[in-house]
Amino acid sequence: MATSAGEASAASEKLRPLYAALHEAFEEEDHEAALVAATKLLKVAPDEVEARAAKAVAELNTGDYALALSTALPAQELERAYALYRLGRGVEALAILDASVLKDEESFRHLRGQALFKEGRYDEAADIFAALVSEAGANGVEDPELMTNLYAAFVAARRGQEALARFPFSEELMDSCYELAFNTGAAMIDAGDLTAAEARLRKARATCVRVGEEDGMTPSAVLDEGSGIQIELAYVLAAQGRRGEAFEMVTTLMNKASKLSDPVVRVLAINNAAALREGGRHHKDMSSNLKKMKGPWREAKSKLLPMQRVLLTLNKALMLMHSGKIDDAKQVLEAVKEEGGKEGGQAWWRVAMLEIAIKMQDDKSRTSSYSPNADLAALLERVRTEAPSADAEKTVGTALAQVLVYQGDLHEAASVLESIASLQGYPAHAATLASLYARLGQKDKSAAVFDKALASFPPFLPPSFKIKLLQGAAAVRTAQGDHAGAANVLKRLLSGGEDVKEELESDARLRAVAALVVATSWVDVGEAEFLAQKELPAVHLEEGLDAEALEAHGLPRRRSSLAGLRRTSLPTSAAGAAAGGGGGGAPQEQEQRQPKKKNPEAIKRRRARARAAYLAELAAAGKYDAARPGPPPDPERWIAKSQRSYNKRGKKGRSRFVGAQGSGDGAQKDTARLDVASRVAAEKKKGGGELEKGGATGGAGGVKMAGGRRRKK
Repeated sequence: MATSAGEASAASEKLRPLYAALHEAFEEEDHEAALVAATKLLKVAPDEVEARAAKAVAELNTGDYALALSTALPAQELERAYALYRLGRGVEALAILDASVLKDEESFRHLRGQALFKEGRYDEAADIFAALVSEAGANGVEDPELMTNLYAAFVAARRGQEALARFPFSEELMDSCYELAFNTGAAMIDAGDLTAAEARLRKARATCVRVGEEDGMTPSAVLDEGSGIQIELAYVLAAQGRRGEAFEMVTTLMNKASKLSDPVVRVLAINNAAALREGGRHHKDMSSNLKKMKGPWREAKSKLLPMQRVLLTLNKALMLMHSGKIDDAKQVLEAVKEEGGKEGGQAWWRVAMLEIAIKMQDDKSRTSSYSPNADLAALLERVRTEAPSADAEKTVGTALAQVLVYQGDLHEAASVLESIASLQGYPAHAATLASLYARLGQKDKSAAVFDKALASFPPFLPPSFKIKLLQGAAAVRTAQGDHAGAANVLKRLLSGGEDVKEELESDARLRAVAALVVATSWVDVGEAEFLAQKELPAVHLEEGLDAEALEAHGLPRRRSSLAGLRRTSLPTSAAGAAAGGGGGGAPQEQEQRQPKKKNPEAIKRRRARARAAYLAELAAAGKYDAARPGPPPDPERWIAKSQRSYNKRGKKGRSRFVGAQGSGDGAQKDTARLDVASRVAAEKKKGGGELEKGGATGGAGGVKMAGGRRRKK
């Protein structure tokens, strides 16, 4: 016994410095050093439970979750659940947390909320974080990490507006936590306040840059850290109609996709760039985007949230459809249905939209004259009663309106657009409705559209939208000859609130004032003159100019029109005779006007109108169907059939050089002219076998010798 006690004492002495190193590493938060110390301890004493528990914690903090799961003790329930959560095994993590006797502790509840969020159970996660934040607030504590998770859960549950109303926080909390600013910006997007969302996201990006620079991060590392904020900000800009800015922002990320650490951001950047690119539905563009997404998609698929994964998969199916790969698109769509349930889960209406689009593109449906009207109308009615957000009504409603316009049913298309309440206040919506009513000859409704949009303008839309609505209302009234109404609208624009005045640029304001002067001149000339003198910049005339003389003078001609005139002077003798015999008359000049140049744009418009009229006649006679325009014209239709590329296959000697077309013997002359060696030999023979100085490089047929690669000195 004495020997065993002595051995135990010796072992304890041997482990003491190792335990000291382990505790010191944990105190300094040096988890790699803690992992080394715990490993040494277990080599000396494999049965040391404390060392094994410490090693599991160190492995979690160094990111080796699989090894931590195998190392952790059965009693380490929180550590095991966290490792499972980080490995994407949320169901198993929830099972451990729910069965634990410590499940009501704050750390267990926090981790449970995170696991529920990862599994797509956003409402349950939001309720857990709401309770935790309320308890912390009762104790006077503002935890930025807890608040960040709360906003993430509420936004994912489409309850962003509720989060903003229930859980305000101090502005100072965002100064060091740009993730919180980012999540609150996303909540503002969910609430529809795009202006506030843009400001908050820009603040989040500025905070991210500042914090990164303070930590000594490189510019590329800072860009990588804030890439998610940039993706969200681009989305806000696109939603405001600023697609050019959004595309530039996303393209910056896409060009550096290989250097971004987060595969989710890489996939989103490529996807959003494809959606924002003008003319991006071309087959080559879509195929290129699919190739770019292949690698990042494989990496990001397991890290995406369930809704993100469904939406990106649907976009992939859409790209395949526009690439002409209809069967592949159908397979992807079926996979979405299997993953999200029979109808695709929460994205059921998007799945239904894509099914209709694929039917419209499918050749089999085209041959059966498939019309999507009934399917879209039924989907719109269902969306209005079952869809969780206004996005569904907007998307389905505008799609139905586009189909109706394409089919020529403008009245029904206008009726559908009028019924979409969530689009009220958007300039594009008002402009489209005004255009439809104008084409239907209903001028009163065309002007009333803008008045209705201004009367019900949502406060969360940016002031630039209100400016565009006012400009559109004035333009419609001016086109209809209602100059008094146009003047009233322009006065309202110029005397708008502070937000409108700040948004209205100097050039736009000057144009609005000029338009107001013109409109007022039709009603009250005196007021128009007063406005012009007060608001418009003064025009200073040169001294000596007489206004009456200028009025009596002929209209000035533009320099471009003078280019088409040919001036011919009288002969000198005739001029002298006229001067002598006519009492001092000046030499006269005659103008001969050249034929007027044709305007190519006018020709294109005239041809387009003629083509439209011709197709309308064919359609009325039943000889043309706009839904099935037929195959595209042959690009080689202007070439003789015998010379077309697809008629030359298999012909013997097709690769033989026969000279230029129609050249005859000239082909041999061309060949001889290009044969420099023969020409130089002929010159030698002619000149006695010696080249003239500079003959090889200075003559018309000379050859310039290019030097090799430069050597670096």
